[in-house]
Amino acid sequence: VLTSVSHVLSYLGEETVLIPVKRGTKQPIPKNWTKLDAECIKYKNYRKQLDFNKYNIGVVLGRNSSGICSVDIDEDNLIEPFLSLNPFFNETLSTKGKRGANFWFRANGEIPKLEKIRGVGELRGQGGQTLIAGIHPDGMNYRVIQDCPVINCDAAGIKFPSPFSSSVTVSVPVSVSITTPTPTPTPTPTPTPTWHMTKVKVS
Repeated sequence: VLTSVSHVLSYLGEETVLIPVKRGTKQPIPKNWTKLDAECIKYKNYRKQLDFNKYNIGVVLGRNSSGICSVDIDEDNLIEPFLSLNPFFNETLSTKGKRGANFWFRANGEIPKLEKIRGVGELRGQGGQTLIAGIHPDGMNYRVIQDCPVINCDAAGIKFPSPFSSSVTVSVPVSVSITTPTPTPTPTPTPTPTWHMTKVKVS
């Protein structure tokens, strides 16, 4: 369990924005939390508001925190498939609330936006926040399950498991057109086949 500002920043870096969140919820207290930057964390008065005994603690993601992002995996049974596709996430900070896990990283190059991955979880970047300490709405503590420094990685290279099969899925389904020949059934002295296009979607 992470218990102080300095403890969290030792993993995520000094340029990370932490915010107080209403205890037992995911609701940030500062109304302007999306506009906060790393300068605020340098002020003693702001740090005093980050009371780990009174509030949950959230991390503002993306450019606000020099590229800190997280991958939120919703279910426990998707963690192993996710790690098999992205073994480098075995070597970064991972935290957990009720189920699933968050894998933390600092984005190289382009910072991803907050994006839902259907049936798997979320890629959390610009515009998002992730809780790292405090009490989950269902009563358990947010806790560290993989005690490692945060890695740097390219968000575009992250792969996600399919919730329906062992194949890899991406956030946008891929459509492929396949041509299927269908000859005209009516016989003629010089038969001329007619071809029809059939579109098939493969996800």
